[in-house]
Amino acid sequence: MKQVLPIVLIALTGVVGYWFASQYGPWRGADADLNAVDLSIERPCVLFPTGCKAVAAGDVFSLRFDQPPQSLKPFKVVLALDAPLPVEHAVVQFEMVGMDMGINRFRLSKRAEGTWVASAVLPVCSTGRSDWVVRLTFVSEGERYVGEFPFETR
Repeated sequence: MKQVLPIVLIALTGVVGYWFASQYGPWRGADADLNAVDLSIERPCVLFPTGCKAVAAGDVFSLRFDQPPQSLKPFKVVLALDAPLPVEHAVVQFEMVGMDMGINRFRLSKRAEGTWVASAVLPVCSTGRSDWVVRLTFVSEGERYVGEFPFETR
């Protein structure tokens, strides 16, 4: 019994820590309390090779992948702004509908005027599913813009 108690306490501490970090951790973002403005996404939407066009505050931008996404293989996510929309920061989060795939969130870095890039890696789905959604979130002039772009892996 004495040997089991420390293991149980360590496991319980880990679970509580994981929950606390998911609620208040740095990946939650300071922008989480801003009202979300849904992006207007043009359909059909193909993230590779052409990218998906969307509109935010009247400005057009595109989101694309540099190659077809595959599990465990790094690929680039590129946000390209057609107009000088002053983006403060941007993140992408990959999710699978109806299945918890963990936290797959990547911060985009500004590379050039109007271009933001992140390197991303997707986990392997144990059931073999390949249907994903990438949620783009960025903040510009005090507004939080959010758009969901569905895609499939190979």
